[in-house]
Amino acid sequence: MELVDYMNNVKILQFGTLMIKGCIMPIPKIPTYNGDIIGYGRAEDICISNSVAGKDFLINWIELAPDLYIADRNLINNISWDSLNEAGLVFGNKRLLIDGEYYALRLPSGSDGKPGKYGRGCHNEWDQMMDLCHEDNNLAHWYFMYNWCKEDHFEEYRNHVVRGSYPAREIIGFSSNFRDFNIGWRPVLQRL
Repeated sequence: MELVDYMNNVKILQFGTLMIKGCIMPIPKIPTYNGDIIGYGRAEDICISNSVAGKDFLINWIELAPDLYIADRNLINNISWDSLNEAGLVFGNKRLLIDGEYYALRLPSGSDGKPGKYGRGCHNEWDQMMDLCHEDNNLAHWYFMYNWCKEDHFEEYRNHVVRGSYPAREIIGFSSNFRDFNIGWRPVLQRL
């Protein structure tokens, strides 16, 4: 784990490497639906492994709290919430050993969309990240990409919360089996 930067009181660490079907994948430089993000729909093939040398392969993590890290961008798009859930990537069921440390891998919390439960000062991880980063897209890479969150949307059956795209604190729900190039997977690691 390497401290990459400490910008505007935001601690950014760099560690871990994205793997798909056992192959090392580069981290997207332009993590938007029309950028260089990887579209891949089979979550069971996705893993985060030990750090591989080279800045193109190391994931940047924003430290939300001690031992709690959220990727600074979506790593994969065109993937459904159902696929992520079936692979154990939604609620922390997947356990990983990365660079000698054990982590639970999951989606960020993002609220259920009820009024007063999201926005500045709210205690879900998406809004905490936006508060910490002052909604700076250069730090949190939220522009033109929705991010799956773990909660159900309160208004619609089988819809799950997505956050971001425009504005940074946008909150809507999509069907759990929906896939699109403007919705992605932004992992959270919690050290065990």
